[in-house]
Amino acid sequence: MEFRVGDLVWLASAINEDTYCGPPAVIIAVYEDLPRIFLHNEKANKHWLEAEDIQVGAVYDILYDGAIEIAVSGEWLVPFNKVTSRYIVK
Repeated sequence: MEFRVGDLVWLASAINEDTYCGPPAVIIAVYEDLPRIFLHNEKANKHWLEAEDIQVGAVYDILYDGAIEIAVSGEWLVPFNKVTSRYIVK
């Protein structure tokens, strides 16, 4: 597990690896599962994960912008202290 409960993270942009989405998020849970891109559409989520060849691994529940996001892949998160001069989208 790359992150621990309480860690602050940025969400990485899916379009530009040098861009992060803000505000920062906080890790509230860590566990092993499939990531969820489509929270309420299991079929679409399974199809997307198969297309991207993503398997069960470490996922994180985060508090982001006042909402809880579940089963977020660690690949979509960047440590808060790692971002210094990169562009952040709010």
